[in-house]
Amino acid sequence: MAVKYLKENSLQKFANDYLKIKGIQFLHIDDGFFKWLNYCPSHIKIRFYKMFGGVPDCLCLIPAGNGIALSLLLELKTLKGQLHGVQKKNKDNWKVCKTPEEAKKTIDDFIELSEKILPLLKELSDNIGLMF
Repeated sequence: MAVKYLKENSLQKFANDYLKIKGIQFLHIDDGFFKWLNYCPSHIKIRFYKMFGGVPDCLCLIPAGNGIALSLLLELKTLKGQLHGVQKKNKDNWKVCKTPEEAKKTIDDFIELSEKILPLLKELSDNIGLMF
């Protein structure tokens, strides 16, 4: 049963915990960092937002070997949450989830897809002489 209203940080915690349980590497910049950033001089804020603005909430990685990884670009929003700014430009390349159930299914689908893709990548790299 879906929760009627869940704060975004609770949804993020669920996703982070589930990724840890599944053993998936991920990168997430915690909301606490953004709160701290409010106390920084404006030139630091501007530099940070230029570097990281438009990055999804969670970059999930499944290593494929030799420095290559499959990735899931996961953006988490509340049921009423909307993409904003640069996020709108990236929406076709991201998976946006609004419930824990949707996040869990997306992560499970990513794992299942990677289990099918990784052997194919290995075979392809062997056939064309890449070190994978």
